[in-house]
Amino acid sequence: MQEIATRQEMTKKLTYGVGGVGAGVGLLIITALKSSPLFWVAAGVCAIAGVIMILSKKQTKAGVVMLGAGILAGVAGLATLALGPVLGGIAGVGLIVLGGISLFRFFRDLKKRS
Repeated sequence: MQEIATRQEMTKKLTYGVGGVGAGVGLLIITALKSSPLFWVAAGVCAIAGVIMILSKKQTKAGVVMLGAGILAGVAGLATLALGPVLGGIAGVGLIVLGGISLFRFFRDLKKRS
């Protein structure tokens, strides 16, 4: 019989699961939208809005997050261009599967704790 997982292990499994599934879905969405000019415009608008928010000094934290979102969207778009649609899709599905496995392990351990 296995021992009950610690809170730290459970937190790690949940974080990996949610992060993996979220990253996989995001990668599939970016792979599908990377050819659309609207995607690149949205990434640029996010980055510019973030810079404006930072410079206004009223919403610096939100501005940093917005700037980061714009930059990350652009980088992810460039990465999927380099990978190609097939490898981008495989990577997205792989992240979803690995995240799902981690979530399954989390819920299995959660059931053991109750």
